[in-house]
Amino acid sequence: MKSTRKYLANYAESEASIAKDLLCTEDTSLWQYCLVIPAYKESEVFYQHLVSSLLKQHAVLLVLVINQPDNLVSTDNSNTRLWRKLIDCTVEQQSWGHLQLRDIPHTRSALLLVDRFSPNLPIPEKQGVGLARKIGADIALSLIDNANITHPWIYTSDADAHLPSNYFTALDNDISIRGQNQSAAAIYPFKHQCDATPVGQATRLYEQRMYQYVD
Repeated sequence: MKSTRKYLANYAESEASIAKDLLCTEDTSLWQYCLVIPAYKESEVFYQHLVSSLLKQHAVLLVLVINQPDNLVSTDNSNTRLWRKLIDCTVEQQSWGHLQLRDIPHTRSALLLVDRFSPNLPIPEKQGVGLARKIGADIALSLIDNANITHPWIYTSDADAHLPSNYFTALDNDISIRGQNQSAAAIYPFKHQCDATPVGQATRLYEQRMYQYVD
C-alpha cells in the first residue's frame, strides 16, 4: 500500500529497514504471525512459556526489543543475562548491527532480537517502552509489507502477560472478510492478578478505568 510505504520511508524507526535488509538475504522467510514484545529487566521465563505454547503451535516471528533507559550509568545485568540466555537456546540465522535473527529449535518460529540496552543504544528516558514497542511494530510492518509475514495484524504484548491458546487465531475471521469494513485495531480481554495490598488495589482500580476507556 502506498500509505504504508510512505510511513516506512518517513516515520519508521531505523530498525525497520535493517530488519528488511536482514531478510533480503533469505530466499523464503515466511511466518504466519509477528509478535512484538519489549523487555526490560525480565528473565527468560516468559520466553520459555511462549516456546512451549504459541511459538510451537504456529509459525511466528517473535520480535523481542530488549531495552533500557539512557539515564542508567551502566548496562543492566538482567538485560545482558536475558540476551545471553536467548542466544544460548537459539540458532543464529542472520545478524546485522544490533539485530539478530535466530531459529527456535523444534518449531517453525524464529526470534528477532533487537539490542536497545548496550552502550550507545539505550532508549531515551522520556520515550521509554513506547519507543521500544514502536521499534518492534515498525519492524513488523516492514516485514508484512515485504511479504515475510502472511497475516497483516501486528500483535504486541508484554513479557509478564499470559496469552491464551487462541491469541493469534481469534482474529482470523476478521482478516478473511475482504471488501467489507474491517477492524483497524483489537484489544483482547485482560485481567490483572490483584491481591489486597495497596498496589493490588490500585491495580484493580487501574484495570477498571482501562475497561471504561475501551468501552
